[in-house]
Amino acid sequence: MFLDSDTVLDVRNVSKRFSHNYSRARKQLLKTLWLSCLGRYDKHDQLQSSEFFAVRNVSFQLKRGETLGLIGLNGSGKSTLLKMISGIYLPDHGEINIEGEVGGLIELNAGIQPTLTGRENIFIKGAILGRRRAEMESLTEAIIEFAELGEFMDSPVKTYSSGMKMRLGFSIAIHMQPDILLMDEVMAVGDFQFRQKCLDRVNALRETTATIFVSHSMDQVSMFCDRAIMLKNGVAVYEGAPKDTIKHYMSTSINTPSTHKTKAALNRPFFGDVFANNNKITAVTHEWWPDNDSPKVDLFQTLRLRFSFRLRFKPRELQIGIPVWLVEERRSVAVFPYDLLQDPEIEVNSAGVVTGELEFKCYLNPGTYISTFNVRDGPEFLYRMLNVEFVVNHGPRVYGYVTLPHKWRFGDGTRKLDTGKP
Repeated sequence: MFLDSDTVLDVRNVSKRFSHNYSRARKQLLKTLWLSCLGRYDKHDQLQSSEFFAVRNVSFQLKRGETLGLIGLNGSGKSTLLKMISGIYLPDHGEINIEGEVGGLIELNAGIQPTLTGRENIFIKGAILGRRRAEMESLTEAIIEFAELGEFMDSPVKTYSSGMKMRLGFSIAIHMQPDILLMDEVMAVGDFQFRQKCLDRVNALRETTATIFVSHSMDQVSMFCDRAIMLKNGVAVYEGAPKDTIKHYMSTSINTPSTHKTKAALNRPFFGDVFANNNKITAVTHEWWPDNDSPKVDLFQTLRLRFSFRLRFKPRELQIGIPVWLVEERRSVAVFPYDLLQDPEIEVNSAGVVTGELEFKCYLNPGTYISTFNVRDGPEFLYRMLNVEFVVNHGPRVYGYVTLPHKWRFGDGTRKLDTGKP
C-alpha cells in the first residue's frame, strides 16, 4: 500500500497470538498450514485453550519527524508490536504498511553475532539491511567513534558487557539513518553521558526519521515524545498527548483496586503489606483534603491530610509517619519523620481518640504521588495502609523531585525572576 509523503508507518488492526503450550502450538501450526492449503483457514478463529493474544487489534499511523511513545506494564505487548513492525514476527491478523527502512534496537543483542568482533558485526548488520560493503566501509569509523568501544571493536562481542552491546547496536542503527527508528528500553542501559549522546543524535534525526520509543521512564516519554499510546493486555486502551496518556496509565495501573486483597497486592511495591491490629486500633480514617478521590495541588500551594483513629490501649510511645512516594518511579521522595509527631505531642482524649491534620507547603515537582499512613507504638506497628493519591498539577517539564522557592537575578539585579513564593 502506498502511503502519503508524510506517513511512513500505517498499522491496521494488527494482532499476534502465542501459545503457553509448545506441543499444542506445534499441532495448531500444522492444522493451520493444512487448512491454509485447503483455503479454509480463518485468522479470526477463536483462540485455542493454550493460546493468548500478545497484541490485539492495534492501529495507528506515524508520520515522518514524529516520535511516538509506547507505555504499559510488563507483558502488555509493547515489544511484540515492535518486533512485528521490524519484521521479526509476522502478524496473525491485520497489516503493517511501511514507506522506507526500519532500523533500531529492540533487544540488546538483536542481529549481533556473539562470536564475531564488533567490527565484523558492523558489516554483517549492514548486509542484513541490504547495504553495500563500500557504504559500510565509509560508515565504519563514524560508528566506532560514536560507540566509544576503542580497541574492543576487534574483540568478540560475547566478551562485551550489556552496556557495550547496546553501544554497538545503537551506533550501527543510528548511522543507517532509517526512516523509522525503533527504541525499546535503549536508555535503560549505559551511563548518563552516553544516554544523552544517544538522545542528541536521535533529536538530530527527527526531521527525517519517525521514532517509536518504548520506556518505563515516564519522564523520558513526557519529554521526548509527541504523543503516546498505552497498551494493556495487548490492546491499545488510550492514545493522546504524552502527559494525558501517562496520567491515564498511572490512574488505571496503580489505583484500580476493587477489593481489599487487590489493594494489599498493589501496596507491596510501595511500602510492604497493609496491616491493621484491630485489637489495638480501630476507626482509622485518613484523607487528603479537600478532595478524597483525586486531590490536586499546584506547586507551592498548601496540602492537608486529615486523619483520626481510636486506640484500645494506653500507648507508651505513640508515633505517626506518612511517607510520600512518587508513583512512576515507586520510590520515596519525601518523608514526614515519626519523631516530629511523637508522644507526648500527640493528644489522645479520654476515649482514646486521636484526631489531627498534617499541613505542608508543596514543593514537590509535577507528578502523581501516593502516601502510606502509618501508626506505631515504639517498634510495634499498629496500622499501615495505602492512602489515596494526590496530584501536583503538571507544569513545565523539570528534572528532580522538588523545587524550592527562589529568585533569579541577572546583571545589576534590576530584573528579577520570581519562580515561587515561600
